[in-house]
Amino acid sequence: MDDTRYIDDEIDLRSYLNVMLRRRWLIGIIAGVVLLTVVVKTLTTAPVYESKSVIQVYKKGGGSTNIKSLLEESFVTGGSLSSAMIQTQVEILKSRTVSERAANAINYQLQVEPEHKMIGILINRLKAKVTNIFSSKEGLVKERPIKPVSIKPLSVGSVMEGCSYFLKFDGPDSYKIMEDKSGALAGKGELNKPFFGPNFSILVEGDHARKGRKIKFSVLTPASAAEGLQGSLDVSPIRNTELITISATALYPSMATAKANALVSGYKNLTVLKNTEDAARALHFIDEQIEVLERSLRFSESRLMSFKKKEKLVSLSDDARVTLQQLMNFDAELKRSESLRKQAEFIAKNIMKSSDMSDKGIAALGAGMKSQRLNALAQRLSELQSRMITLKTNYKEKHPLVVETLEQIKETKKGISAELSSIIASMKVNERSIKDNISFYEKRIKGLPDAEKRLAELTREAGVQQIAYSSLLQKKQEFEIIKASEIGNVWVVDTAGSAGMIKPKTKMNIMLSVIVGLFMGVGIAFFLEFLDNTIKNPDDLKQITEIPLLGSIAKFDTQAGGNNEELITHTMPKASVSEAFRTVRTNIFFASFDTPKKLISITSALHEEGKTLLAANLAVSIAHADKKVLLIDADMRRPRLHRIFNQKRTPGLSNIVMAEDIEGAIGDVTRKLPISGLDMICSGDIPHNPNEVLGSQKLKSIIDMASERYEYILFDTPPILLVSDSVVLINRLDGAIFVVNTEKTEKNALKQALDAVPNEKVLGLVLNNINIERDGYYYRYYYQYYYSYEDQDQSIQKKGKHHRKKRVGKGTKISESAGKSLGVKSFYQSGRDIIKNSFLKRFIR
Repeated sequence: MDDTRYIDDEIDLRSYLNVMLRRRWLIGIIAGVVLLTVVVKTLTTAPVYESKSVIQVYKKGGGSTNIKSLLEESFVTGGSLSSAMIQTQVEILKSRTVSERAANAINYQLQVEPEHKMIGILINRLKAKVTNIFSSKEGLVKERPIKPVSIKPLSVGSVMEGCSYFLKFDGPDSYKIMEDKSGALAGKGELNKPFFGPNFSILVEGDHARKGRKIKFSVLTPASAAEGLQGSLDVSPIRNTELITISATALYPSMATAKANALVSGYKNLTVLKNTEDAARALHFIDEQIEVLERSLRFSESRLMSFKKKEKLVSLSDDARVTLQQLMNFDAELKRSESLRKQAEFIAKNIMKSSDMSDKGIAALGAGMKSQRLNALAQRLSELQSRMITLKTNYKEKHPLVVETLEQIKETKKGISAELSSIIASMKVNERSIKDNISFYEKRIKGLPDAEKRLAELTREAGVQQIAYSSLLQKKQEFEIIKASEIGNVWVVDTAGSAGMIKPKTKMNIMLSVIVGLFMGVGIAFFLEFLDNTIKNPDDLKQITEIPLLGSIAKFDTQAGGNNEELITHTMPKASVSEAFRTVRTNIFFASFDTPKKLISITSALHEEGKTLLAANLAVSIAHADKKVLLIDADMRRPRLHRIFNQKRTPGLSNIVMAEDIEGAIGDVTRKLPISGLDMICSGDIPHNPNEVLGSQKLKSIIDMASERYEYILFDTPPILLVSDSVVLINRLDGAIFVVNTEKTEKNALKQALDAVPNEKVLGLVLNNINIERDGYYYRYYYQYYYSYEDQDQSIQKKGKHHRKKRVGKGTKISESAGKSLGVKSFYQSGRDIIKNSFLKRFIR
């Protein structure tokens, strides 16, 4: 067998489109179910509201008592919080301590469940719009809007375990509260008046309520309330800023706003408390130091006064006073130089390690040291760091601009480090010079008389202690101001305003459900298509064989209400299905143009594929072409042709084979049908050996005799794969036509059936039982004209005296959109030419 008949082409886009068109109802149903499910879920979901607040957390200066802390605050971060410090504040905002403070502030232990789902909210919005429309009309007085009923918690006692309640109105202004589980009465109350329950107090506000209305609420333990509040919060820092966003969600807009504001307030109070506590500890430390210094200062001053009285020396001489003043000046200069040097050493040590070294601190150091180069490098570093912040916002770390800027920052820091090293070296030289001057003046002091020298030493000691004491007093005043002012380091940039609904997102849910539903429907459709191995359209035939397609027969109703309805070519010759049978007839004529094929078998791979119906209507179509046709029912197992033509089954073909006088028997069993040019031989009695009958020599003689009398002889034969009768008979005939039933004939079955018959014996295929409504993608252009043609014929018949209703079935719907712009004859001839040419090309190839 020639395997080149079978080809496996790739599925093109048209095939995909055809699958979706054929299974469009399945796709639509699945998409509709998904959409309906999402809509129902959305409408039965309680809405969730969100409110946001933005705060800034900054570092406070002037409160440090440690020189290292002062240096880090001033020269590493310049008063700004590092990313680690900001993340620390974020975690504090998320902490249980802050949540407990916020929960207590808004009485979050008492939580009211929402009464309305999304469907109720949408209905209320619609009512409000309708009311506004009618109230805005001229002549109508706009009434005061009705205040909705709501529960406002006043106070909640300490409870050991949670409890649920429901409030039920037994009148427009009165209600009773009962426990949800036991149904025990907790108390009665009135609208707009406080209610004091067993462990809570509430205020039910609003206008008149509907009798029987229920509102559920719960009383939680403090721990559960704080945990629930934590779960409804989202705290996140804004990149490259000192700002933090606090988002709170709730089932009521007012509660969402209250949560966000309460959390910010609790955090702010906590930071103020921490700052005041730090200030108090610092004040305690300063007071202790002041007390020590004060005793030391008093002791020094007492010693100085005693010495003056004892020695009767009130003041130093002018020369000694100048020397002492010079010594004290050099002491102050040395301390200042040492302080600046330590700052410079700290910056030089950490500038290459720290990624957020403050340019302001470097510039301040440069100004103190009067170094223009250091100021210029600090300004350059500031510009590069600002540029880096912008670049990191838009690009990734490995971007060329980011890498280049990082390299420039590194080089600038190296320049600053080198400049600081030079400055530190010069400062050390200067300090040695100052120390030499101090030694020089100390020697001059030592050269004074003993009494004057002692007076100078006591005066110097008292002066140093006086400076330290004055500095501590100044620090004490600063911390007293901090403690008294109760100012924290939090600035509320945006307070939580009106909350917006974030869930459910109705429009997005519907859009996504439609998209997901369509994708699911298409996926299931293609999955079923993958599992379905039946032939559904001409493209499927092209994928498995190159045998030409003789025609496509649409589905039509064979039970329309009368005899011979299966013979649609006879009862309705102008119907589109009848024209399809004539197309098959025309293609058979062209197939046997050079070598006439008179003996044709009509068969199929399996049973109930429409071979008998095709044989009957094809015989009628050939007879209508003024050809003499003999139709033989060679299916001796399940004969059915006699029913279509309303004939008796016997005598028939089996009886001719058994007869001694074959020629006379042929004349006896041949039925003259009311269709001109068409005769028929039924199957006859059912033999016990149909295969032997069809393979007998007598049957060959019968065929030879009939061939002399008729131009075409059509045989209705059994299915190929069920019995071997057809194969035996086809070998004696000119060819066979295979009937393929759409969505019933499997591809493998058709391949096996074609393999059972020699290639030269197969005239072509006929695609049967096509659903035009569903598969119109392939056939709309062909059938469109003939629908209109039949419709015109019916409209003419309706004007006659004898009007007869015709019903062709589901597969032959009438279309009035074609045939109006072209003449009937020209359009008909064009269609025939296209069919003939397309067939000839496929057949010759």
